[in-house]
Amino acid sequence: MTSDPWDLESAAAVCRDLDCGSTVSTEERDGSYSKVWWVRTYCVKKKKNSAVRECFYDGEDSGSSRLFVVCSDSVRLVGGRSLCSGSLQIQDQSLGPSWAGVCEGALDRRGAEVLCRELGCGAPLLQGALSPLGQTFHCEGPESKLMDCNRTRTGPETCPTLNLTCAEPLRLEGGASRCEGTVEAELRGEWRPVTSDLWPLESAAAVCRDLDCGSAVSAEKRRGSDSKVWLVSTYCVKKKKNSAVRDCLYDDRVSDPSRLFVVCSDSVRLVGGRSLCSGSLQIQDQSLGPSWAGVCEGALDRRGAEVLCRELGCGAPLLQGALSPLGQTFHCEGPESKLMDCNRTRTGPETCPTLNLTCKEPLRLVGGASRCEGTVEAELRGEWRPVTYDPYYPWDLESAAAVCRDLDCGSAVSTEKRRESDSKVWWVSTDCVKKNKNSASLLRVGSLNVVLPPRGGHR
Repeated sequence: MTSDPWDLESAAAVCRDLDCGSTVSTEERDGSYSKVWWVRTYCVKKKKNSAVRECFYDGEDSGSSRLFVVCSDSVRLVGGRSLCSGSLQIQDQSLGPSWAGVCEGALDRRGAEVLCRELGCGAPLLQGALSPLGQTFHCEGPESKLMDCNRTRTGPETCPTLNLTCAEPLRLEGGASRCEGTVEAELRGEWRPVTSDLWPLESAAAVCRDLDCGSAVSAEKRRGSDSKVWLVSTYCVKKKKNSAVRDCLYDDRVSDPSRLFVVCSDSVRLVGGRSLCSGSLQIQDQSLGPSWAGVCEGALDRRGAEVLCRELGCGAPLLQGALSPLGQTFHCEGPESKLMDCNRTRTGPETCPTLNLTCKEPLRLVGGASRCEGTVEAELRGEWRPVTYDPYYPWDLESAAAVCRDLDCGSAVSTEKRRESDSKVWWVSTDCVKKNKNSASLLRVGSLNVVLPPRGGHR
């Protein structure tokens, strides 16, 4: 049985069908050349609760590749946003084949570390429900599986279930902070750079979310040394908007010099808006802990809003109704590169209306008779370039309507592709534009692929 691509999300269906817990890792291995069953991974992902068998077909071809999957056997996390978070369940074969929830307080930190390691995840993050005393599992720390730990046996009881989140085995390397750099991931105990054919802002936003790093400011592909890489299915990342990048990784057994580079906004983010340039403002003050906190209306004046929008890679602030010329919390001079660099009046916890802000999309039409007519240009990483599209997905009026909407310009009347001087361009996926109809479709949702194809070639 073989497939392309075969990522952790696909492998999870195998573990589920076999009642084997969570997916820990998956890979393709070479075997003897023989007839194989093929599986449509698109079918597997689309039909989340159905069996893998329903997605088989006979390609009438022989092959040597084999899909190899490791499941977590007797432990699993269910109902979370990824394979590294959820409600803990165990299966004790001595008591029967059924899965049972685990009570809050059943694990101390060492037990949680054993569990997260067993699942192929990073260190445990949420410690609120962990107990330093009275736990059910008594782990020393080096155990490879939670069920290897000594356990205090208890009878059936009604109790709050233990929910746990492990860190995603993901990091950004070589940047100015932990929220900027080349994307690297760990699978099967091996750290490798991550790459993909397409790497738009929408996909990069998932990396920032997994690392608790705020909003995605920019994304690009860079050239590094030729080495083994993990590939990421951007289709999977976009489809599962609240899940982890790790779930969408796979190993194509190839070396590649390309690297995915991401810049996240670190300690500020806008959430719940139609794009990365709008929403409710939240900040993370490391001196007060790792949690995110909303910001009250009136905390910013116009200069503060300008600093924030610039930090997020967006245009000037648009909605000023909730901005205050007096009494603001952030006292910005204007040239600061980050909102958290501004002087701040410290206030205690309070109940207040949250500040909602919209920044302009960094988009413009140039060379036309008005601001609502002309050649499409966009800004990323401080650089304005013309925008062009992938010829596999045509640029039609539906696509152009997203530009008009982002510029607050009414309906799209006409659109065409014109030939101009040869220059660097941003590429746009019109398929992504059409799927993200209510968001800022051209830029901040991640429709732009910032990698240029070879001159005269195709992406």
